[in-house]
Order: sequence, then C-alpha cells, then structure tokens
Amino acid sequence: MDYQDSLQKCQRLTNALKKIQKNSQQPPDVDFLKLLRQGLTAAQALQEENIAAHLAAEIEALERRLTELMEQRREALLTAAREAGWPHKRFERFDRISPFEVEYQNKKVRLKLGSEIYADVEELDGTGLFHRIQKAASELAEESFQREEFFRQLRGAYSLARQTSPQSNEWVHIRQVYPIMVLLRQTLNPEFMRQPDGRHFRYFSSAQFVYDLSRFGQEGWSCHGYRLETRTPSMRETGQAMILPNLTSVEQSGPQIAHLRIVKQEIP
Repeated sequence: MDYQDSLQKCQRLTNALKKIQKNSQQPPDVDFLKLLRQGLTAAQALQEENIAAHLAAEIEALERRLTELMEQRREALLTAAREAGWPHKRFERFDRISPFEVEYQNKKVRLKLGSEIYADVEELDGTGLFHRIQKAASELAEESFQREEFFRQLRGAYSLARQTSPQSNEWVHIRQVYPIMVLLRQTLNPEFMRQPDGRHFRYFSSAQFVYDLSRFGQEGWSCHGYRLETRTPSMRETGQAMILPNLTSVEQSGPQIAHLRIVKQEIP
C-alpha cells in the first residue's frame, strides 16, 4: 500500500485541528464554523482510507513472512551443522550446536554456554550463523588453558571466597568464586601487573569460566591431591546456579552447580 495519499490527508486533518484548537477560545462566529466544517471534511476523508485495516493486514503478512524466514534460518543452521559433521540437536524452543545452546529471539540469536550468555548476535542467514558459531567455538577452545594452572587459580579463588563468605562452613557459592577468579587471572597478565588499570585488564567471561570448568572436569575433578566437590541448587537457588556446557553430548546440558568446595584427598 502507498501511504502517500493517506499521509497528505492526515496532514490536512492535523492542520485543520490546529486551527480549531487555536481559535477555540474565541467567541463563536461564522469563521469558526467554517474551521469546524473543514475539520469534519478532513476527518471523513481520512476515515474513508481505513488505514487501521490496511496496517493490520500488512502486520499479519509481515509476521507470517518473518516466521517463515526465522524457520528457514533455523533449518539452514541445522543443515550446515549436519553437513559439517558437528553435533547438533533440535529442541522445541532452542537448538544445541556442539557446546552452544542457540536461542531464537526474532532476528536476534542468543548463544549460551550452559547457563551463561556468550553473545547476542543478529544474523538472518542460517549458514552465516553457523559460521559465526564455528568462530565462537574456536575462540573458546583457543583461550589459554592449562589444567593444573586453572585448578591452582580455582583453589585460590575458593580460599578467598571462604574468607568473605558469611557462612562458616566449607561450601561457597560458585558466583562468589567466579569474580575472584577473574581478578586472580590478572596476576598472569604482565601488562596489568606493570600498570594495573582498566586499559590492561584482561576480560574473562562467565561463559569462558564454565567452559573451562567443564574442560577441567573432562579429566576428573581431582588435581594434585585435592578434589573439587559441588552441590546442586535448591529450588530457591536455581536461578543463581551455574550450569556447565556439555562438551561431549548435545542430548543434555552439563551439571548444575550452586556451591563448591575443594578438599584434600585422603591418601589410602
């Protein structure tokens, strides 16, 4: 529909109403009656356009087309993953592509690792979306990871979290440990240690944290005579827990962790 004619009629009605409003406080006379008649004519002409019905029809058609495009994108993504030999599985409201959970929000797509948001992207092409997922997976895997060093940092973060925890037992919440882990990692950053300011701070996302924690767990939860133990969340803690990505299967997510502790293993 060409809305140019409707726009002109809207402008005529707007102009007429402005004149009526401007002269509404004047004593009634023939000139004001003329303004009212001009306003009525403009309103009737606009009413004949039935703009609301046209807009409603266009909205319906566009929504239908967008739904088709979103579904085509999803199908193209799964096809690209299948052709590339990547593990994938379709669920009702999301898909899993290798370590990522892919959520669809109209033209936006949210990539998650377990419970953590990796990125929100806008990509209408399914094949292009798969290429972006491939790149994201490479960036995660290429992040420096040494199992023993990761556990050393985790132990340090856990120890500091215990000192600041209001609870007196050994268990600390995983979301208390993560930010301390971010800070401890800066000690391995020579630029930050030379000049500790925001410009030299090295970002360590919560998505990378759960990914690395899952990488650590692939070889067991023990290291150098210590063992990482975890607890699942209670009902009221579910939203605050961290869920690890499953790095070996797309059938289900990894473990949910609310609290953790690191204990010394007994020598048999």
